[in-house]
This record gives sequence, C-alpha cells and structure tokens, in this order.
Amino acid sequence: MSITLPPLRAAIVVALMALGLCASEAAARPPVIPIVLSGDPAPNASTFTFAREAALTPDGRLLAVMNIDTGSEIGIYTENEQGDFELVVRTGDTTPGMPAGTTLFAAPLARFSRSGEVAFEAFVRSPGDVFDSGIWGPGPGGVPTLLAREGDPAPGVQAGLTFASLGDFTISELGQVVFTARLEGPGVDQDNESGVWATNLAGVLELQIRGGDTHPNLPANVFFKSFIQPRFDSEGVLEFLSTLRGAGINSSNDSSKWGNDGFGELGLLMREGDQVPILPGGTGYASLGLPLTNSSGFSAFRVTLAGFSVDTSNLFAILGLDRSGTLELLARKGSQAPGAESGVTLGGAFCCAFNEAGDVAFTGFVEGPGFDLSNRDAAFGPGVSGELTKLMQRGEPVSGLPPGVTYGQPSGPGLTPLGGIVTEHLLLSGPGVDASNNRALFYADAFTAPAVVIRTGDAVEIEPGDTRVVESFSANLIPNQTVGMAPFDDDGELLVRLIFTDDSNGFFLIPVPEASASLGALAALGTLASLARRSRRAPSRGSPV
Repeated sequence: MSITLPPLRAAIVVALMALGLCASEAAARPPVIPIVLSGDPAPNASTFTFAREAALTPDGRLLAVMNIDTGSEIGIYTENEQGDFELVVRTGDTTPGMPAGTTLFAAPLARFSRSGEVAFEAFVRSPGDVFDSGIWGPGPGGVPTLLAREGDPAPGVQAGLTFASLGDFTISELGQVVFTARLEGPGVDQDNESGVWATNLAGVLELQIRGGDTHPNLPANVFFKSFIQPRFDSEGVLEFLSTLRGAGINSSNDSSKWGNDGFGELGLLMREGDQVPILPGGTGYASLGLPLTNSSGFSAFRVTLAGFSVDTSNLFAILGLDRSGTLELLARKGSQAPGAESGVTLGGAFCCAFNEAGDVAFTGFVEGPGFDLSNRDAAFGPGVSGELTKLMQRGEPVSGLPPGVTYGQPSGPGLTPLGGIVTEHLLLSGPGVDASNNRALFYADAFTAPAVVIRTGDAVEIEPGDTRVVESFSANLIPNQTVGMAPFDDDGELLVRLIFTDDSNGFFLIPVPEASASLGALAALGTLASLARRSRRAPSRGSPV
C-alpha cells in the first residue's frame, strides 16, 4: 500500500533524514515564557490575582479569565496584536441589553473563537437579589451584548414562550454564538421544550431547530426531541447530537449525529442502530461521538458497537469521518494495537484529538503477554507517514530524566499543528521521584525521542533573581466546547497554567520541541526558511533552571 505524505510532513522527513536527526536523542528542555502572572497590573483593575482558564488564537494571542483585585472579582481579558491586555467584561458590570440596576454576578463561563471573539454565560443580579443566567456575545465594536436571559421571550416561537433555562453554548469562527435552551409556556411539553438558537452574521438571535421538528433524512413520524453541544462548522453548517422520538424509536436507536452533508446543508451523519458501513455485516452503532470537526470537515471520534459479532472483546472503535462522508476505521478494541509488538491488542481508548491536517491521537491501554496495570497505558499518535503508532508507554524509561525513572499513566493528548503529541503523565516512578515531582508534560513525535516539556518541581526563572518552583500545572490538551480551540498556536507553542509553591500563578507559553527541531532542520537545508519559528514574545523571563 502506498501512502502519500502531506507536503509539510514529507519535507520534514526528508530534512531530518538528511541531517541525521531521526535518532533517539532527547531534546533539550524548551523555554518557559510568561504571558501574564498574578501580581501583574490589570487593565481597569489593580492587579491580576489568579489565572482561571485561557485559550490561544492561531496567531498566539491569549484569551483569559482571571481573578482580579481582591480575588473575588473576575474579568475576561483578550490580548491585542501589540501584546497588551484589554478588558472585555468583569463581574459587577452592566452590559448593553441588560436592564438598569442589573449587574454581572459570579464567575463567567467563557468560550473563545479562533479569531479572538468572546461569548460567555454568567449569572445576572437584579434588584432585590434576584438571580438568573444569561448568555452574551460580541456586539457592535466587539462590546459584549446580552443575547438571551432566563425569563426572556424566545425568538422564532409563538408569543408567550420564554427561556426557562440556558444550556450548552459556543462561538463560531465567524463570531456566531449558538446555544441550547429549554422553553416554558403554553403548549410546551417534554417533546418540544428543547431548541437551538444562534446569532446570524448580523448578530441577531434566531431559532435554528426545535424539538418536534423533522428532517428529510428522518423516517415519517420521527422527530427531533433534544440537542447536545451544537456548534457551527467552518462553512456555517450546524453540528449537533440529537435525541429522537416517534414511530419505531427506542433506546437502541434514538441518538443521532448531524452535520454538514458535504453540500453545505444539514444532514444525518449517523444514527444509533444503523449499520457501520466499513465493518462486518450486522455491526451497528450503539453510541456516537461528539460533533466536533476541523476547518476541513474532518472528525475523529469513538463509537460503541452492537451486533451479533460484537462482545466485550471488540466493543468499541475509533472512526474518522471527512466532509465527503468517507468513513475510516482508525482503531478497534481487540485489534492489533497501533505500533505495538505483534499480538498486543488495544484494550481501551479515550478519544480523541485531531488537528487541521487530519492527524489523530489518543490515549488508551493495551492487552497481551507481559502487560498489567503497571505498564499497559499508552499514548498513540501520528507515525512518520501519518499512520497511528504507539509513541509512549507507561513503565518505559523516560528519556531526559535520571536512569530508572519511568512514565506514568498518560492523559490527553494534545496534538500539535505538525502532528506531535503532548501528554500529561501522572505518577512517574523511579529514583528521586516523590509527590512533589511525579507529574510531567511530555512531547513526542515519530522522529525523535519523547522530551519533558514541564514537570512539577521544576525551578522556573521568571526574571533574573526571581526563580519559582512549579507545584502544579494544567493544560487543556484536547479541543473542547469550553475553550473552543486547540491549546497550541500555529507556531506550535503550548499554553499552560503554572501554579508555584509560593501560590503565585500565571499563564505561560512553552515552544514544543518539534518546532525548533523540525523547522530548524528545514531551515538548515534552505527548504522552509519562511516557516522558521519565532515567538512574538522574547523569552526575557521564564526559563527552566
């Protein structure tokens, strides 16, 4: 079977082989570059006090939710192209669309678009200490504007119906806010109370779909009932999971996955109980993965299977689906584990990460002779040709750390733009390892040995004379509805939150090893000089010591 490599990966392979860089030598530790720290001055406040959650835009700008001033107040901040932070909104504010006398109360839950626009959900405090929730999105000039609030009339339905509660929400690449909500009022029952609303390109809120609606892809007398995690894809087509009701519907076939049909229209992608076309006859879907796609319409997800040939030994599979509707089997429980020794099978998987190039990564565990709870966990990602392969295994020696130190249980993984993976490993073990230094982030790819990115117990020099010890770290490694994007910018810089032993904290960028090694090799050959990595921030402070 011949495999055509993506052009960028093919160029990297040629460059690394020419320079002899496909060896298993451990990469040097990357710099740790502060973006914002507790104690730094905060716009429209005194200081930042705690880093809560954040995301990166593709061009490397930070979007963050931070505690400010006394620590009980919270603000949402965005970084402009000059590297300065601007306040979007803070608790206690009154925004456009809010009645006089009402203010934002408690921590806002934020979503960020790839272009840097912000949507959030928060509680509203009204006179008399009445509390309800609302959803905000970008208004004119980017000013946050209240879009929907519990108790408000709901657009697109008959008069007298109001929002009883607000649910999942996100914001698209084009700044459209989409969310689920439950209705109350005359004629509303459990079959038609749920719906999906979204702003159009002019910022006007419109009903997209509601329980009780039907679709040409559904049989007669079958209807939508409820909706889970709706979002717009890069072409502006709605994606969501839906529970169905109606004739012939039961618990074995009531879940369905919807998205772009390949022609820019909403279509049924798969449904519980339907035959999986690329698996043996009689094998059907028993549960479906979440409706997340990259900008080209590719997604990877885990499904549970059902059928006469399905048992606990082959119960689930990881599938890939592109916008044309082509389905691909990436891995299945009971089958040969990718990149493992012959006879070692995949026993479990937690799915999935995928990037803009369509690379896929996941963590799981293997089964076979010699494997038990102490060494079965593994991380899988793209091989040299893009095929899935095993990149790290629990119990194996850790390159770059003292002899005898072994990998712990991996979680994540995050997938970089060029196909490397970053995983968090719990419970490292071996000489010198204790509770203060037994967690680490590792980078791995098909070309070089895994490398430590950051580890608890590391000493980080914030600036000359100011060195702090890492007590804990966190990174949203898998793209999800909370952050709305991957934890990497287009340069392969990883966003992490570090908390130090002195209780100071902040958000940091760490350039993962692939960028400097791979692109440096290409630049040395003169093949990719235009893609040489540069951080927008000079690492004047924040290096491991």
